[in-house]
Amino acid sequence: MVPRPARIVHNSFSYLRRDNSMSLLLGFLVLTVFVFYPLAGNQWLWLRLLALFISINFIVGVMVLTQSRVKRVLGILLTIAVLTLSFFDNGHNLVIRVLVQSLWILYFLLLGVMLVQRVFSDDEVNVFRIQGAIAAYILFGLMFSFIYMLISAVDPMAFNLVDRLQTTPHQAGFHFVYFSFVTLCTLGYGDVTPVSNIAQSVAILEALFGILFPAILIARLVGLAGSKKITP
Repeated sequence: MVPRPARIVHNSFSYLRRDNSMSLLLGFLVLTVFVFYPLAGNQWLWLRLLALFISINFIVGVMVLTQSRVKRVLGILLTIAVLTLSFFDNGHNLVIRVLVQSLWILYFLLLGVMLVQRVFSDDEVNVFRIQGAIAAYILFGLMFSFIYMLISAVDPMAFNLVDRLQTTPHQAGFHFVYFSFVTLCTLGYGDVTPVSNIAQSVAILEALFGILFPAILIARLVGLAGSKKITP
């Protein structure tokens, strides 16, 4: 017998309250970074679909990470605000662009903090917590990429891009996503380099985060595993 709609909704929310729902969030983030961002380029439709997909990430994340109705409502309102402004962002209006990027930064910061709180909570260690930690790592990489976009919007010469003359504001967005994850992993290929003081300071902060987060995570998980049995 086909479950009633109310039963389907109840089962969905029950799933989102469990640790294994973090696999869903990680899957969304991997698709965002490795599929949607490269495909978006400078095409209007793909860029709007990308904004919509990231918003789905956020809604799923909020549902997974908090039981608070207030936080869920605020998350949905923030999603609506970001999506609305993103659809009006043509890359040429500085005020709208700064506002959109500021909201995206807040967006990823809130979700990242909630996810870290969930992963580091005093509970059993399982594979889904590890997946949640990976998702948090990706989230903060995306957050830093929007910080770089914001810096570049305010100061176009803050970064040295190898193909600056052929790069539109939207195409530069993917360059900063790429630069953010290269910095997070402390690789440093040199094709995108921070020039201004603020850009260099943020790059240093991200590099430190990229080194310290895994170390702190491992220490925390080892501490939990030492006091509780590890479950699959």
